[in-house]
Amino acid sequence: LEAGTRLLEGTAFSRKQAARALVQLSRQVLENFELLGPRAAWTGPLSRGDYETVSRHAEVLKGYPAQYLDAYAALARLGVSLLAKSPLSARARLDRALKS
Repeated sequence: LEAGTRLLEGTAFSRKQAARALVQLSRQVLENFELLGPRAAWTGPLSRGDYETVSRHAEVLKGYPAQYLDAYAALARLGVSLLAKSPLSARARLDRALKS
């Protein structure tokens, strides 16, 4: 959450606004996980197969310390391996998006 707060602070968010937004997002994710289960609660560009957005995220993260992109890539790879309907295909597309 701290990394997310710092990323949002790099945009138009104050620290307080960033923290509030991430708390709300976290609560919604946990509620969806409880009510719907992991696959149905999975949101974001990977859940939609939107690898162009993943590529744009990776490009933006290159402007931050390397561990930000490393963490994003590791969590994305874990997510597709656990939750994607076709994990091998999703992993290949993800790897291409992260390299572009």
